[in-house]
This record gives sequence, C-alpha cells and structure tokens, in this order.
Amino acid sequence: MQQNKILKVPVSSLGYGFIPANQIPKGKDEYYLRNIQNRSGIDYRQLSAFEIEVLVRNRNTSDNWNNILVSDAFNPELVKNCKFYGLVRIGKLEAFYLSFSDLKVP
Repeated sequence: MQQNKILKVPVSSLGYGFIPANQIPKGKDEYYLRNIQNRSGIDYRQLSAFEIEVLVRNRNTSDNWNNILVSDAFNPELVKNCKFYGLVRIGKLEAFYLSFSDLKVP
C-alpha cells in the first residue's frame, strides 16, 4: 500500500518550477503558456516605486517585486498582509465588500 509522501520544500521555490524544464520550448520561460492563455484584455504593467512602498507599508512581501504585474485600476492601499511568490497579476481592486445575508467579506 502506497502512503502519502509529504515533502519539505523551501518556500523560495513557490511560484517557480511548476513546468518541468524539458517541457519548456527553447527560448520560452515557464510563464509562456500563462501569457498565451491570458485573454482578459487587461494590460498589465510593473509596480511603480510608490506602489511598492505602499505595499511594504501594508505588510506585504514579495520574493521579486518585478514579478508583480498590475492593471491601471490597481489600488495598493487595498492589499494588506499578503505574500507574493512568482508571477502575479492583479487587476481591478475596489473598496467594496461582498454581502450575503449576515455574511460580509471584504
């Protein structure tokens, strides 16, 4: 009977190495499929220095701030206590919450 195997892996590898190197076409990176499949029509850009400053002040971290891509409708004030690994795209953020019956979720 095969047992479940739990691996202890460095957190620094989160967001990376999810496609085996031998399956990545020459001249491409592991994000090439995600880039092809992204048909949202949203234009993403890198964070500005001010946005990074706000994110850090709000207790956010990233293994590489250059891998965080955002839309022009991004509001860094709304992101708090998050850890980002690998390529991350963040679209439109608004200061609203969802409400259903007595449940309210920001």
